[in-house]
Amino acid sequence: MSVIKQEAAEMPPSLPLLASTVTFGRDPIGFFVKSYRRYGPVFRLRAFDFNLTVMLGARAHRAIFVDQAEKLSVRSGYRLLLSVMNDALLLADGERHAQQKRLVQPAFHVRRIERYVEFMHRAAERRMATWRDGMVVDVYEEARRMTLEVIMQVLTGADISAEYDAFARTLTYTFDYATKPNIQKWVRLDLPFTQYRRNRLARRQLDSMLYTMIARRRAEGGHGDDVLSWLIAARDADGSALSDAQVRDQVLLLIYAGHDTATCSLAWALHLLGCHPEALGAIEQELKRFGDSSRIGMAELADLVQLGMAIDETLRLYPPVWIGLRGVEADFEFNEWRIPAGSSLMYSAAASHRLPEVFPDPLRFDPQRFAPERKARLDPFSYIPFGGGAHMCVGKPLAQVELKVLLARLLSAWRFEPLHCGPVPMHYNPTLAPKHGLPMRLRRLR
Repeated sequence: MSVIKQEAAEMPPSLPLLASTVTFGRDPIGFFVKSYRRYGPVFRLRAFDFNLTVMLGARAHRAIFVDQAEKLSVRSGYRLLLSVMNDALLLADGERHAQQKRLVQPAFHVRRIERYVEFMHRAAERRMATWRDGMVVDVYEEARRMTLEVIMQVLTGADISAEYDAFARTLTYTFDYATKPNIQKWVRLDLPFTQYRRNRLARRQLDSMLYTMIARRRAEGGHGDDVLSWLIAARDADGSALSDAQVRDQVLLLIYAGHDTATCSLAWALHLLGCHPEALGAIEQELKRFGDSSRIGMAELADLVQLGMAIDETLRLYPPVWIGLRGVEADFEFNEWRIPAGSSLMYSAAASHRLPEVFPDPLRFDPQRFAPERKARLDPFSYIPFGGGAHMCVGKPLAQVELKVLLARLLSAWRFEPLHCGPVPMHYNPTLAPKHGLPMRLRRLR
């Protein structure tokens, strides 16, 4: 893979083709940061027939999310997901996106989220009941179990604790098949040993479960206390409602995005705090003021300042989704270069969050970067863990509450001791997940 600057007559100095490809594959975030330092906030990546523009930094984010947003298409950027959920909010552009957002966003109003805090406490209690002092657990897998239980309760009112393994496996396989490069998936043979057959079975299982839930809610008149009921009952200004297929797509997106991103954020926060006892100590002192952490609700979350700072810093280093994609529908200019229609565009929150001119010593975990007075001075487009503009993550308020509640509950009862604090191998598709989990030893506090 080589790097070429926009509209340059010649390819600028770069690593040889093979060396660049290997470097990108090993550490794509570091590769982006180094390319930014060498070529500036916009450059192209090209390897064989792979060719896209990368834009990094606050000015780039402002252009993508606001200034040039009408010339960009989210739908064509994430076209690999169309086979899984064709009509989800994430994959809509223009008026279609605005209409869907009007129907979906009220389900995440703060007054509704307040009702979901109980689900979060319950999920934490269930996992902690299985732990023993001194045992080693993979906090990534433990976080996944908690966040999937929470998001299913919030979205559908369903308790899947008894079917967790089967459901998680089916959900993960469906999205991995759609998004990860694998030559086998292009072999469309409906035979028992093919990935194509396994994917079809997984899709049928997911659809059967989701459409059963939708039918049950419609029969109940959509009066449940969950997001699914809201989506069924919601009406736009013209009286239009979401069809069963549209409700299914929205719920599937929210289940996948809502638990996968929260899983990573919760696991990384526990790992980073375990590796940085000073930051952990400040949070523990803060939590002691509340006594019984099982009583922490929305009213108390604003007072957990140290915890909030640690979460912000975790999301800086490990944003829920490390890259974003857009299709370019019309030519536009950025930084004196022309971005042509028909091309593909990528931005990286993870790389932009590691630019040293914005965040000095960027690889260091330092929650003080987000002390209230310092956070207020940040350019809002320099820190984008939940995206920005019209396509800001609709579940951001829920995610912020969920992380605070779960971390407050866990850190009040247990100390998490990492077995290793060095570099962690990662998967980069699409969240920053630890490749081999995050093993930690549990120590009961009380």
